Amino acid sequence: MAYDAYGDADTFSFGVYCLGGLLSAFVLGGFLNYFLQFRFVITTVIALVFLTTVMFVILLATEAETTGASATPREVDWRMIPATVLLLFAVLILTALALACSTRLDLLPTLAVCSGVLFLGLMSDWLFLERSQDGTWWASFFYTIIPNWQNFWLADVLSTKDSIPVLYLGQAFGYLVGYVGATLMVALWLFEDRELN
Repeated sequence: MAYDAYGDADTFSFGVYCLGGLLSAFVLGGFLNYFLQFRFVITTVIALVFLTTVMFVILLATEAETTGASATPREVDWRMIPATVLLLFAVLILTALALACSTRLDLLPTLAVCSGVLFLGLMSDWLFLERSQDGTWWASFFYTIIPNWQNFWLADVLSTKDSIPVLYLGQAFGYLVGYVGATLMVALWLFEDRELN
Protein backbone atom coordinates (compact mmCIF):
# COMPACT_ATOMS: atom_id res chain seq x y z
CA MET A 1 0.00 0.00 0.00
CA ALA A 2 2.96 2.31 0.47
CA TYR A 3 4.05 4.61 -2.30
CA ASP A 4 6.84 7.03 -3.00
CA ALA A 5 6.73 10.69 -3.96
CA TYR A 6 6.16 9.87 -7.64
CA GLY A 7 3.33 7.38 -7.23
CA ASP A 8 -0.24 7.35 -6.05
CA ALA A 9 -1.69 5.64 -3.01
CA ASP A 10 -2.87 2.12 -3.70
CA THR A 11 -6.45 2.64 -2.58
CA PHE A 12 -7.53 -0.73 -3.99
CA SER A 13 -5.09 -2.58 -1.72
CA PHE A 14 -6.03 -0.44 1.25
CA GLY A 15 -9.73 -1.11 0.66
CA VAL A 16 -9.22 -4.84 0.20
CA TYR A 17 -7.22 -5.01 3.42
CA CYS A 18 -9.59 -2.86 5.48
CA LEU A 19 -12.83 -4.39 4.20
CA GLY A 20 -11.67 -7.91 3.47
CA GLY A 21 -9.37 -8.26 6.45
CA LEU A 22 -10.14 -5.92 9.33
CA LEU A 23 -13.87 -5.37 9.02
CA SER A 24 -14.60 -9.00 8.09
CA ALA A 25 -12.67 -10.26 11.11
CA PHE A 26 -14.67 -8.04 13.48
CA VAL A 27 -17.98 -8.98 11.84
CA LEU A 28 -17.11 -12.67 12.03
CA GLY A 29 -16.00 -12.35 15.66
CA GLY A 30 -19.20 -10.50 16.56
CA PHE A 31 -21.40 -12.99 14.70
CA LEU A 32 -19.79 -16.02 16.35
CA ASN A 33 -19.93 -14.35 19.75
CA TYR A 34 -23.58 -13.35 19.49
CA PHE A 35 -25.01 -16.52 17.95
CA LEU A 36 -22.63 -19.28 19.07
CA GLN A 37 -21.23 -17.76 22.30
CA PHE A 38 -17.60 -17.98 21.09
CA ARG A 39 -15.20 -15.64 22.82
CA PHE A 40 -15.07 -12.42 20.84
CA VAL A 41 -11.44 -11.40 21.31
CA ILE A 42 -9.71 -14.71 20.53
CA THR A 43 -12.11 -15.45 17.66
CA THR A 44 -11.51 -12.03 16.14
CA VAL A 45 -7.72 -12.30 16.52
CA ILE A 46 -7.63 -15.72 14.86
CA ALA A 47 -9.91 -14.49 12.07
CA LEU A 48 -7.74 -11.39 11.63
CA VAL A 49 -4.56 -13.45 11.31
CA PHE A 50 -6.19 -15.77 8.77
CA LEU A 51 -7.90 -13.02 6.76
CA THR A 52 -4.80 -10.80 6.72
CA THR A 53 -2.85 -13.70 5.23
CA VAL A 54 -5.60 -14.31 2.66
CA MET A 55 -5.72 -10.60 1.74
CA PHE A 56 -1.93 -10.59 1.35
CA VAL A 57 -2.12 -13.49 -1.11
CA ILE A 58 -5.00 -11.84 -3.00
CA LEU A 59 -3.09 -8.57 -3.30
CA LEU A 60 0.01 -10.39 -4.53
CA ALA A 61 -2.09 -12.10 -7.20
CA THR A 62 -3.56 -8.85 -8.54
CA GLU A 63 -1.75 -6.67 -11.00
CA ALA A 64 -0.69 -3.29 -9.69
CA GLU A 65 -1.61 -1.52 -12.93
CA THR A 66 -5.28 -2.44 -12.56
CA THR A 67 -5.53 -1.11 -9.01
CA GLY A 68 -4.58 2.51 -9.60
CA ALA A 69 -1.10 2.12 -8.17
CA SER A 70 2.10 2.86 -10.01
CA ALA A 71 2.84 0.94 -13.19
CA THR A 72 5.58 -1.13 -11.58
CA PRO A 73 4.66 -4.69 -10.66
CA ARG A 74 4.08 -5.55 -7.03
CA GLU A 75 7.24 -6.37 -5.16
CA VAL A 76 7.58 -7.79 -1.68
CA ASP A 77 10.68 -7.12 0.37
CA TRP A 78 10.95 -10.47 2.11
CA ARG A 79 13.75 -9.09 4.29
CA MET A 80 11.03 -7.47 6.36
CA ILE A 81 10.04 -10.85 7.85
CA PRO A 82 13.24 -11.38 9.91
CA ALA A 83 13.19 -7.70 10.88
CA THR A 84 9.61 -8.10 12.10
CA VAL A 85 10.55 -11.25 14.02
CA LEU A 86 13.31 -9.30 15.77
CA LEU A 87 10.84 -6.58 16.73
CA LEU A 88 8.51 -9.29 18.06
CA PHE A 89 11.38 -10.52 20.25
CA ALA A 90 11.81 -7.00 21.65
CA VAL A 91 8.08 -6.72 22.37
CA LEU A 92 8.11 -10.09 24.14
CA ILE A 93 10.98 -8.98 26.38
CA LEU A 94 9.19 -5.74 27.25
CA THR A 95 6.00 -7.71 27.91
CA ALA A 96 7.80 -10.04 30.31
CA LEU A 97 9.25 -7.03 32.10
CA ALA A 98 5.79 -5.42 32.34
CA LEU A 99 4.40 -8.66 33.76
CA ALA A 100 7.10 -8.79 36.42
CA CYS A 101 6.46 -5.15 37.36
CA SER A 102 2.70 -5.63 37.49
CA THR A 103 3.01 -8.21 40.27
CA ARG A 104 3.99 -5.43 42.70
CA LEU A 105 3.22 -2.11 41.03
CA ASP A 106 0.11 -0.38 39.76
CA LEU A 107 -0.47 0.68 36.17
CA LEU A 108 1.37 4.01 36.12
CA PRO A 109 4.51 2.85 37.98
CA THR A 110 4.66 -0.21 35.71
CA LEU A 111 4.40 2.05 32.67
CA ALA A 112 7.10 4.33 34.09
CA VAL A 113 9.48 1.42 34.76
CA CYS A 114 8.90 -0.08 31.30
CA SER A 115 9.39 3.31 29.63
CA GLY A 116 12.58 3.89 31.58
CA VAL A 117 13.95 0.46 30.67
CA LEU A 118 13.01 1.07 27.04
CA PHE A 119 14.85 4.40 26.90
CA LEU A 120 17.88 3.13 28.84
CA GLY A 121 18.01 0.03 26.64
CA LEU A 122 18.00 2.15 23.49
CA MET A 123 21.01 4.07 24.83
CA SER A 124 22.75 1.21 26.67
CA ASP A 125 25.65 0.95 24.21
CA TRP A 126 26.33 4.66 24.57
CA LEU A 127 25.79 4.77 28.34
CA PHE A 128 27.33 1.53 29.60
CA LEU A 129 29.37 -0.38 26.98
CA GLU A 130 32.60 1.58 27.07
CA ARG A 131 32.57 1.90 30.86
CA SER A 132 31.85 -1.81 31.30
CA GLN A 133 34.77 -2.68 29.01
CA ASP A 134 36.97 -0.46 31.18
CA GLY A 135 35.99 -2.57 34.20
CA THR A 136 33.48 -0.32 35.94
CA TRP A 137 31.28 -2.66 37.97
CA TRP A 138 28.08 -0.61 37.90
CA ALA A 139 28.24 -0.18 34.12
CA SER A 140 28.71 -3.94 33.69
CA PHE A 141 25.76 -4.56 36.00
CA PHE A 142 23.41 -2.20 34.16
CA TYR A 143 24.64 -3.33 30.74
CA THR A 144 23.78 -6.89 31.75
CA ILE A 145 20.35 -6.39 33.28
CA ILE A 146 18.97 -3.75 30.89
CA PRO A 147 17.96 -5.27 27.55
CA ASN A 148 19.88 -3.86 24.60
CA TRP A 149 17.15 -2.92 22.15
CA GLN A 150 19.71 -2.16 19.43
CA ASN A 151 20.08 -5.92 18.99
CA PHE A 152 16.51 -6.03 17.69
CA TRP A 153 16.38 -2.83 15.64
CA LEU A 154 18.17 -3.49 12.36
CA ALA A 155 16.69 -0.83 10.10
CA ASP A 156 20.22 0.07 8.95
CA VAL A 157 20.59 -3.38 7.41
CA LEU A 158 17.32 -2.97 5.53
CA SER A 159 18.36 0.41 4.14
CA THR A 160 21.13 -1.39 2.23
CA LYS A 161 20.76 -4.45 0.02
CA ASP A 162 21.92 -6.76 2.81
CA SER A 163 19.67 -9.17 4.64
CA ILE A 164 19.55 -10.29 8.26
CA PRO A 165 21.36 -13.65 8.65
CA VAL A 166 19.48 -16.61 10.06
CA LEU A 167 22.33 -17.17 12.54
CA TYR A 168 21.67 -13.70 13.96
CA LEU A 169 17.99 -14.58 14.39
CA GLY A 170 19.06 -17.68 16.31
CA GLN A 171 21.33 -15.65 18.58
CA ALA A 172 18.57 -13.10 19.17
CA PHE A 173 16.20 -15.95 19.99
CA GLY A 174 18.69 -17.24 22.56
CA TYR A 175 18.88 -13.74 24.06
CA LEU A 176 15.07 -13.66 24.13
CA VAL A 177 14.78 -17.03 25.87
CA GLY A 178 17.41 -16.13 28.46
CA TYR A 179 16.04 -12.69 29.24
CA VAL A 180 12.37 -13.67 29.27
CA GLY A 181 13.14 -16.79 31.32
CA ALA A 182 15.03 -14.78 33.93
CA THR A 183 12.36 -12.06 34.00
CA LEU A 184 9.53 -14.55 34.39
CA MET A 185 11.41 -16.32 37.21
CA VAL A 186 11.67 -12.97 39.01
CA ALA A 187 7.96 -12.36 38.30
CA LEU A 188 7.09 -15.76 39.75
CA TRP A 189 9.21 -15.06 42.84
CA LEU A 190 7.54 -11.66 43.28
CA PHE A 191 4.06 -13.14 42.79
CA GLU A 192 4.59 -16.10 45.12
CA ASP A 193 3.69 -14.37 48.39
CA ARG A 194 1.30 -11.87 46.85
CA GLU A 195 -2.24 -12.00 48.24
CA LEU A 196 -5.06 -11.67 45.75
CA ASN A 197 -8.12 -9.67 46.68
